[in-house]
Amino acid sequence: MLSPAEVRFHFTITIYGIFCAIINGSIKPEGVCTSATTSGPQPPKQSFARHYKFHWPILLTVNIAVGGYLFTRTKKKELAVLRKKFQKMFLQIQLLRRQGCEPIPEDKQRELFKWTLEEKRKVKPKDPAKKKLIDEEETTLKQFIHAKAIPSIW
Repeated sequence: MLSPAEVRFHFTITIYGIFCAIINGSIKPEGVCTSATTSGPQPPKQSFARHYKFHWPILLTVNIAVGGYLFTRTKKKELAVLRKKFQKMFLQIQLLRRQGCEPIPEDKQRELFKWTLEEKRKVKPKDPAKKKLIDEEETTLKQFIHAKAIPSIW
């Protein structure tokens, strides 16, 4: 004869097995109409993407349009800032020309380029893009230092 604890354990295991069988579909609970399930295999459910397949082109078009709008809007702002900087620089050059400043001699320009090159070499950027920019500037400075004639902006 089984003890009451063993009876409860076997009862629990039996009930758990029945629930698992009902969930898996191997046992049908009483009172459930089985005529719909015996009519044949049900078609597989459509995936989310296939169910809304007509919405995808609209979603992608709107996404590209919004991205393009944001991209051009930021480009316009950057261009406006660059235009202002260029206009300031152009006006400063024009003012210097009107004042009749003497051009800087080549030997002093070379000294200035050498000093600038030394300062560029002291900078240790962490960003690879900034490092590449500094390397390009150093190359340009070296070309000016080693050139026979230095071009003048006057």
